[in-house]
Amino acid sequence: MKTIKRIVDDLVERQVSGFGLGLFRICFGTIMFLETIQLFFYRELIFTPMAGQLGYFVRVEPVLLLWLVAQFFWILGYHYRLMSILNYLFVLGYYSVFGEFEYHVDYNYIAIAFGGMWMPMAARCSVDAVRSGEKRTVSDYHYVILLLTGVGLVYLESIFHKLGSPMWRAGLGFWLPASLPNAAWLDLSPILDNKALSITLGYATILLETVFAFIVFNKKLRTWMWPGVFLHIGIFIAYPIPYFAIGETFFYILVFRPETIERVTLKYFGWLEGFIRNNNVLQRIIHVVDTWMPQLTLKTVSLLWRKKLAFVFVALMFGAQGAYSLAAAYPKHIWVDTFGIESFRTYKRLLHWTIGPLKPLTGMTTHAVFMDSHFDDCHQQVAVTYRDASGQRVFLPMTTKNGLHSMAANGRMWVNWNFFVACDLDHHYDSQLLVERYTRFWADRGYESPDGTYEILRKRLQFKLEWRAGALNEVKDKPWEVMGEIDVGKKAFKAVSMTVPPRDPEWERKQRRENDARRGL
Repeated sequence: MKTIKRIVDDLVERQVSGFGLGLFRICFGTIMFLETIQLFFYRELIFTPMAGQLGYFVRVEPVLLLWLVAQFFWILGYHYRLMSILNYLFVLGYYSVFGEFEYHVDYNYIAIAFGGMWMPMAARCSVDAVRSGEKRTVSDYHYVILLLTGVGLVYLESIFHKLGSPMWRAGLGFWLPASLPNAAWLDLSPILDNKALSITLGYATILLETVFAFIVFNKKLRTWMWPGVFLHIGIFIAYPIPYFAIGETFFYILVFRPETIERVTLKYFGWLEGFIRNNNVLQRIIHVVDTWMPQLTLKTVSLLWRKKLAFVFVALMFGAQGAYSLAAAYPKHIWVDTFGIESFRTYKRLLHWTIGPLKPLTGMTTHAVFMDSHFDDCHQQVAVTYRDASGQRVFLPMTTKNGLHSMAANGRMWVNWNFFVACDLDHHYDSQLLVERYTRFWADRGYESPDGTYEILRKRLQFKLEWRAGALNEVKDKPWEVMGEIDVGKKAFKAVSMTVPPRDPEWERKQRRENDARRGL
């Protein structure tokens, strides 16, 4: 404990350039801005309540537009403290309460919005900094906290899930999801069909994630973690979660020495400070906004209290993620066999009542993403189509003709369509309501069937924990089969008519037993 306290004290005392934090604010803030634009575009899909759910008590359009304004000013570093508080409140009102449209990067947005209220991300590369004329330095502690929050602890806790995953232990963590059309949006067969390369990429991911959290405190060593950028570039290419991939890539700005970041930033973007300071039009706009924008200032906290608060925050982060890691290290069946079912239930209750409330407020959560369980219970890919006036089949933008996801179905829209709609469409009523909503959404945007009917198609998927060449093409070449239709009235959609038989419980139990046997359970 004393060693950790000494490390934290040294980080708080060590003053470095604030350019890295400023550059990160601009880059990551842009990703958050794009996510909010996506929320606005899909607002009818996302914010229309399901049957039995309460809706929002105000219209979402003006709220989302105000949020975009606050995020834009946050990116510029203009009235930064006020914009940070507004951004955090908007984040709590949306990302913290999502249900079927939630996905894992939401918790990164919560964490950055939370940290943005007290971190000096506008010390440099901001309108506030240019106007004040100060060239402030910041504690190296802030670089480390951002790296731990967004990358280090995420990797560390994720490792326990991966080590407990037969898919990842076999080196198939990259290959298998990229070989399933419901998890991919590009055909990477030249890479996937190379067994050595595919498996190497899977194990390299585990190695990177294992090492990162342990060297983040050392300013010299963490610079050598920059190749981790290629991990997230690979995620961007392979999987339909671009905002997550690019956002995580921007965290790697912070692994470089702050002095190096300042030198590079001034070389290529130094003109921006002069533009902000000397442009008359911009200065007039700022002056007008200043006349009604409230000013927020924070009292300076003494170095002693900064050390204490920093130590408490680091201890809280490690404690929370350590608790989640313990649950991940001992899967339920192993825990029950070792300690008993009551021990497992008690531990889960403790997590729920102690760390659970921190999840929507700070973004601290478990990070079991792209695990076996996400794919072995999903046995179909689904598309909605109609015939145009010439008789050609037109696919609605969620899915392409060959079964891969389209650019329109990325991020939270991919998660919702794949896991909440497609996987459960043949036996879950809410999934059928959602597919109606998707069809209505795209019909209003030009994908209108001439005769008012849409067909629901599917391709069968099979989850196999063994590498094989041509796995993606096997599914792509399968013909689509009709599983239902949607009949459209003039103003309302009638209920989905399913033409497939109910799911076969015995077949599903057999599939589950085979998967468990392959995983050694």
